[in-house]
Amino acid sequence: MSLQRIILLLVLLTGAVPVLAADVEGVPVWIGEARTRLDEIDRHLKDAEPMQLAQRRFASYKNFILPVRSKARDCVATETANINTVSARITALGDAGTGETAEVARLRRDLERQLQQANGRRAECEQVAQQGEELFDLIIDREKAALTARVLTRQQPTWHVLDAVITDPVAWSRLVTGLLSAGSGWDRLDNLFRGLTIALVVLLFAAGLLLRRFWQARSLQTDIARSVVSVLPALLPAGGAFLWFAALLPEWPPILIASVALAVVVWLGAGVIVDTWLSGRIRNGMDKHDAVVLGRWVRILSALFLSGWLLLSADAVIGLPGTHYIFLRTALIWLMALGLVWSGVILGRVPGLVGTRGVRVLNFLSMITIAMSETLGYRNLSEYLLVGLSGTAAGFIVYSAISRMFTRSYDGLDEGKHRWQRAVRGWLDLKPEEKIPGLIWVRLLTSLAVWSCFLLWVLWSWGLSDQSVSLVIDRVTTGFDVGSLHFAPAQLLGAIVVLAIGMSLSRWLKLKVVPELVRRTRLDRGGREAIVTISGYIGVLLTLLIAVGVAGISYANLALIVGALSVGIGFGLQNVVNNFVSGLILLFERPVRTGDWVVVGDTQGYVRKISIRSTQIETFDRADVIVPNSELISNKVSNLMLNDPWGRITVPIGVAYGSSVQQVMDILLEIANSHPLVLKNQPGISPPKVLFRSFGDSALLFELRCFIRQIDRMLETISDMNIAIDTAFREAGISIPFPQRDVHIHSSGTPPQ
Repeated sequence: MSLQRIILLLVLLTGAVPVLAADVEGVPVWIGEARTRLDEIDRHLKDAEPMQLAQRRFASYKNFILPVRSKARDCVATETANINTVSARITALGDAGTGETAEVARLRRDLERQLQQANGRRAECEQVAQQGEELFDLIIDREKAALTARVLTRQQPTWHVLDAVITDPVAWSRLVTGLLSAGSGWDRLDNLFRGLTIALVVLLFAAGLLLRRFWQARSLQTDIARSVVSVLPALLPAGGAFLWFAALLPEWPPILIASVALAVVVWLGAGVIVDTWLSGRIRNGMDKHDAVVLGRWVRILSALFLSGWLLLSADAVIGLPGTHYIFLRTALIWLMALGLVWSGVILGRVPGLVGTRGVRVLNFLSMITIAMSETLGYRNLSEYLLVGLSGTAAGFIVYSAISRMFTRSYDGLDEGKHRWQRAVRGWLDLKPEEKIPGLIWVRLLTSLAVWSCFLLWVLWSWGLSDQSVSLVIDRVTTGFDVGSLHFAPAQLLGAIVVLAIGMSLSRWLKLKVVPELVRRTRLDRGGREAIVTISGYIGVLLTLLIAVGVAGISYANLALIVGALSVGIGFGLQNVVNNFVSGLILLFERPVRTGDWVVVGDTQGYVRKISIRSTQIETFDRADVIVPNSELISNKVSNLMLNDPWGRITVPIGVAYGSSVQQVMDILLEIANSHPLVLKNQPGISPPKVLFRSFGDSALLFELRCFIRQIDRMLETISDMNIAIDTAFREAGISIPFPQRDVHIHSSGTPPQ
């Protein structure tokens, strides 16, 4: 090879090194490590059968994939934003030309290199995210296959162990010795402390009986208090013995005994809850005997369920042979099945639960299926169904109780049942029949939160792993795509929270803060009311804008939607927009204010409320008339109280011919001047006047004209003056005539033929 060719090759290699380095420059180290680990997981999943992989290996794989996939998605989003920024800068430089300066050319090359690197990093992150997604779905499929294979595995049927159980009855004693040797502590006590333990248990049992009798004699008020007192004879000895052993023995209690203690507490708590519920049902018409039987069966079922749970968790320490353990499991499950079926029959007699026949039939079929599966040897299937159904039932009971608690609390806030609820209503300045604003959103949010927790509990009860629960939570928080739409439930819940808080805060500011601020200004009443009303609408508008942003809706997209709907708004919603603009004019110009007496067409009454679309007018018959704001702007409106509440009234009166005109005018002026509502010496207002209008057919006609302080009391004032005029005219001997007619009959003088 010649020297020139060698030099040319070196130059080409020297120029290629930066290019090759640029392909990998800036790629995070974790991407390479993640791809190596993901490839390893992929090989393990493809080489092994579903049953050959333990559940903990599935969990470890998902524990690695979830954060890596999330990190890769964040990387894709970051690099996409970086690519958009760099592309915008390159576009701003314009097209490359011959007259481009060296500085601009160098900047263009740097930006293009950055764009190439960002594209490479995004491609790497997309591959990692895609590979993690595929592997996670594969693991889910393998978990389903492993679960199906496990629950459908058949073991030894129960009738095959009957011979061993019958021929070896002594083995049952190992159940007691196994529990004692598992660390109960009894074998570690000497005779003195054993005697003290027995004496303590007996003493606490007697104390529980005495306390129960004492409190029952005092007529406890609540069902919960009565239920708690009823379990004192069992709760005190159990709790005292537990604390006694914990104080005497080091490293006590062991796991099994702690499980037993927890089971006892759960059993006693379930009894309290059931007694409280049954007490309410008895008051609603349930037969007392049925309630007692149902409560007894629930306690028995709780004890059986907890015993079965303890046996399943203590299989390694109770010391029973495998055949005896299988028989004991089958017997417990059959007892639970029969007890639940019988309890379902009794529940059919409970008032309010008569229509739950379908649920009770499903319960019957489920329990028979579980018991038959256990007997036939499908113990994994029976255990899976029992745990899933029990968890679902327990979760539904808790969910119902929590939902009922929140519902009663919210209903109490709307009605003001308790003192603290009335205090909250008073702080919000609510009327007795008025509902709390924004509480409907809080109700919806609470219901969604409780339902979400219940659904997660149900999924976990049916074997959903912690990683899968984390995935569900991740989907809820980060959202998922439905076609071209991105749906994020957590953001929607956040928007509902913003709506609830914002609506309540806006109302509080409108009713409490803003009126106090404008009261100190020099604005008139109409101006203050306009500011208060506009502040409320501004608060609602800001709340909606913030909620839209929290929900993840882009304002640019919202503007596009509004622009697309502008034509429809111009035609279909023309009247609505007209009334909306008219409402704004009413609020700013204030030709009509709340409390004014107005006449609109053939409607007259007091203005009670001015909203953004319409105005509410209450007539004198207390009928509410909703008038669109556009009519108040475009039509003629008479406002009798626009600038002031003054107004003139006219009282017509007629007296008999021959009466003294001057005396009549003096009496009328005296009556007007003596009325407290009549304005007499007000600047710019003429004093009361009496006018002699005309000579009528039967009377001399007068009019009393005067201005009063409150024109809305016009009818009341005229009535007072008419009464006073009648009384004064009677005393002065002035009569008020009524129309008279003289009838003259003319005869022709010709006798009839």
